[in-house]
Amino acid sequence: MSFEGVFAPLVTPLLPNYEVNWEAFRALLDKLIEGGLHGVVPMGTAGEFPMFTTDERMKIAEGVADHINGRTKLIVGTAAPSTNETLMLTKHAKDIGADGVMVTNPWYLKPSEEGLLWHYRELAKADIPILAYNIPSATGSTMPVHIVSKLAEEGTLAGIKDSSGVLNQVIIYIRETPRDFVVFPGIDTIFLASMMHGAVGGVLGTSMVIPKKVVELYVLARAGKYEIANEIQVALSAIIGYVFIGVFPAGLKQLVTEALGIDMGDPRPPLSPLSEEQRQKISEFIKNLQLE
Repeated sequence: MSFEGVFAPLVTPLLPNYEVNWEAFRALLDKLIEGGLHGVVPMGTAGEFPMFTTDERMKIAEGVADHINGRTKLIVGTAAPSTNETLMLTKHAKDIGADGVMVTNPWYLKPSEEGLLWHYRELAKADIPILAYNIPSATGSTMPVHIVSKLAEEGTLAGIKDSSGVLNQVIIYIRETPRDFVVFPGIDTIFLASMMHGAVGGVLGTSMVIPKKVVELYVLARAGKYEIANEIQVALSAIIGYVFIGVFPAGLKQLVTEALGIDMGDPRPPLSPLSEEQRQKISEFIKNLQLE
């Protein structure tokens, strides 16, 4: 299956007791689908996946799959430090009807390049499209281009999300992989530039703040209307300055709360909540955000 378009790296709405707020979650999903997003990605970095047990992660994936009910594409984050746990989560994603999975390199005890090849080839046994997820700030390692190219050529990987924030990294992944290999930037500030170099979409946190506008940017970019698209890109870049207020994803959750009017709650401990001053700063920014 091929993926393209704007995907939301879902935050996980939480109640004051840090349990999942399913009423808010369903409302969020409906808003994003109404906004025209092409897909959603639960249990990624923005979704605080390391803060949840394996059982909780599966229940969240199930809940999202049940509610969207095929109305948009579903890519489930299934990364874990071990191959066995990652494969279990990946098989579960397949069982609930997900369209694909997104997987970071294993972390803490880091595998060799041979270990990486083995890891992703084992995951391919689940028979579901796999997108690697390059986020060196979290895993402590970069997904080597020659490994990505090899796994792409043999059909083990369907694509990659790159959250290095380095445009040249995105360009190299595009250049060194087959034409049908999906390369998604995960950093909003380089979305338009990535599409100008051949990316076919992105997994973007700002798509939960201004979903219709991010989709519009994508449509304009696909049509080659880069000057008009850049006006929206400037707005995305301004929003990013507030995404990383406090401890991620606290700032992003507050932006979504203010923009959509749905309370996303605070992150799970040990991730710190925002201060009242930080919340007010984000609130004022959203009030003054002007988009035609």
